[in-house]
Amino acid sequence: MSITLPAGLPARRALLAEGIEVLSREELGGSGLRPLRLCLVNLMPSKAVTETQIARLVGATSIPVELVLCLPDSYRSRSTPVDHLALYQSWSKIRHEEFHALIVTGAPIETLPFEEVTYWSDLCAIFDWARSRGMGSLYLCWAAQAALRHFHGVPKHGLPEKKFGIFRQRITSPGAALLRGFGEEFPVPVSRHTEVRAADLPAEAGFTVLAASPDSGLCLVGDRNRTVYMFNHLEYDAETLREEYLRDRSADKPVGMPQSYFPGDDPRRMPVNVWQPFAHLLFANWLGEIYRRAWPRLADEPVIEWALTAARLTGGGVESSDLLISAASSEDILPAVLRALADAGIAPQALKVHWRPDARQYIELRLGRLHDGGAERIARRLSALRAVSKVAFRTNGILGGWLIGQPHAAEPDAHVPGLPRAANAPPEAA
Repeated sequence: MSITLPAGLPARRALLAEGIEVLSREELGGSGLRPLRLCLVNLMPSKAVTETQIARLVGATSIPVELVLCLPDSYRSRSTPVDHLALYQSWSKIRHEEFHALIVTGAPIETLPFEEVTYWSDLCAIFDWARSRGMGSLYLCWAAQAALRHFHGVPKHGLPEKKFGIFRQRITSPGAALLRGFGEEFPVPVSRHTEVRAADLPAEAGFTVLAASPDSGLCLVGDRNRTVYMFNHLEYDAETLREEYLRDRSADKPVGMPQSYFPGDDPRRMPVNVWQPFAHLLFANWLGEIYRRAWPRLADEPVIEWALTAARLTGGGVESSDLLISAASSEDILPAVLRALADAGIAPQALKVHWRPDARQYIELRLGRLHDGGAERIARRLSALRAVSKVAFRTNGILGGWLIGQPHAAEPDAHVPGLPRAANAPPEAA
């Protein structure tokens, strides 16, 4: 799709050469697209390399993105030229701006105690900022360990030797939206001196282990706050581990050959980026979920989008039934809906009407407690009204089913997987 980058960022040339559209903020705004604003806190020493790796993955998705580079106020770099650091903004200057997502990279300080990191307090403030605003957050490698330490007191453990190479990860939550299309296993670059262990994750925090390896440990963990912790490096280029290996050898550091990386374990042969398709898939899935929450569109997969917007209704109790009515008519059907409810002896606790430019309307209703099957019976009554094309219903926030209304007024099909297409078909449990 399209990405907006800070003017002068070297990644721009690399992305254009790869066929990714790079626009200015004004061009993206004038295109009519609604981009996600993504804050990248890049703590890696080779900033230009990491910027390009992340920008490539977010810029290749179908989601338009404005990428803003940020650093903690107290962060100081000894490896990045001053003119390049000028492309970054301090967190205190952008903290009041609107962002939809946050990525924080790793840093080569994993053996240092967290509290001894000079910018630790500022980094924790960024973690809290993202959490308080409900941003989708992706923490990579050391940043994943740091966020877990800050939020939950999870420790990191030193490894007897550097975990280094390409390790296959097993999907442990196959139904997770973040892992759509992954299959059962995927390869990922690992470069770590420390690890976080599953046994240290507090059960009450609602963690889900998404992927792990018996050889390299945890890979991917999610929580109920829309936070993703990736302990490895899907974002790496094909040669990144090679460069680390040669750098450590030239510095006489103890380093073994990266496992399952060089063809034939021959460092003279160029490695193949077998993990790149999964990197693109992970970022596409992650941004796709954030985009749907940021810009819900009722015309697309109505029941799914309804689930994302239903919280706008107020006044419901602990036990309630919700309905979504779709009608393809320029005539206001709300009076007919209210009469049908009154005839059934029901008064809605709350309602919201959505009008679309094509004259299609959606009505959200929150009803009080109904007896068993009551939501479906009311949905059947409403689906019989003229111009009503579809009615969805659920009880206590759980999707209950989907009914087709008057055939002559049916709207264009917007099928949702798991729900029936045919008119007069009985609803399916969801």
